[in-house]
Amino acid sequence: MTKQEIIEWLDGEVQGYPERATGNECGQFVTRLASRVIESDRIELVQAMREWITQRGKRTLLAINIAADLKLRELKPDIERLLEDVRASRAFSPYYEEFITPALKRIEAA
Repeated sequence: MTKQEIIEWLDGEVQGYPERATGNECGQFVTRLASRVIESDRIELVQAMREWITQRGKRTLLAINIAADLKLRELKPDIERLLEDVRASRAFSPYYEEFITPALKRIEAA
């Protein structure tokens, strides 16, 4: 799969996920889907998650969780930059540090 195909696939799965479900349930579901391509298309998956992280949008935290759960160490510098931007109030609210810092630690534990 290409980076764009992965983005479209995962984004479609998020959009099609039942609204009654929690964000955590959706995130876990999408992470399981992403794990299906980690062996065959790791580079493209990393590129797709990097795009979501650098967009600083609605899929950013999902990408961070996917990176942490699947141990995508290649994204650690991108997540560290995001954390710096959160701490400097350039991206999201400072509250998001509570989600980003543990994800970084999970990547580092790999």
